[in-house]
Amino acid sequence: MSAAARATSVPTAVARLLLLVVVATFPTLAAWTYFVVWAHTPWMKVLYAASKVVQAALPLLGWWALNMERRPARGSAAEFPSQAARPGAALAGLISGGAIGGVVLAAFAGPLPAWLPFTEIARNIHERLVDLGAATPLRFLLLALGLSVAHSLFEEYYWRWFLFGQLQPRMPLPAALALSGLAFASHHWIVVDSFLGGQHRLAVTLPLTLTVAVGGAWWAWLFRRHRSLLAPWLSHLLVDGALMAVGWQLVKHAL
Repeated sequence: MSAAARATSVPTAVARLLLLVVVATFPTLAAWTYFVVWAHTPWMKVLYAASKVVQAALPLLGWWALNMERRPARGSAAEFPSQAARPGAALAGLISGGAIGGVVLAAFAGPLPAWLPFTEIARNIHERLVDLGAATPLRFLLLALGLSVAHSLFEEYYWRWFLFGQLQPRMPLPAALALSGLAFASHHWIVVDSFLGGQHRLAVTLPLTLTVAVGGAWWAWLFRRHRSLLAPWLSHLLVDGALMAVGWQLVKHAL
């Protein structure tokens, strides 16, 4: 490589690294802004929408301005001789999502009520629904469908296709899985902590957030294994659907 090419590549590499740091941390900062600082104000919905626009644009900035690769995450050429999506992606997503979602529903029907302060959580969820203008049964249903179907796909695009897809060639696979999973879970800390009113952080918020991190790493592995977002998206969709069902059971009497 010529000296001029090296001089050009160094700033580009630094810019790419900085973008990955922003991608990993921006959703957490955004969640803290609209879910904590500006909660219960008219600005909450505006900041939420604006944060999603920025979040969607960050991978585009990497692909188009910094020439970062857009192909799905993969292993070595010997391991994956073809970049075509592997068969069975939909089945893997449905089975894993159904299993995880089933565990969520079974836990809600079983041990969780003795561990989690559901009365307080229900009150806080209802307050957020009021803030979002979704405190009626129909609006809750529309919100639940949007989060389970569209937003889960959006998160797979952002966390698995872009962040994990960019981390994997730059570090060992276990590190990429762990780092992308923790980054994905970090903004869930803000959400869970808000629902718990800032209480029970070590006993409840931390274990739940780490569980989300494991889920994020699992979906990244599914993405790598099947070379397609279909598997992690369907799995994510079913898990979010189970969580929305739990949310409905908590707040339905207040809607």
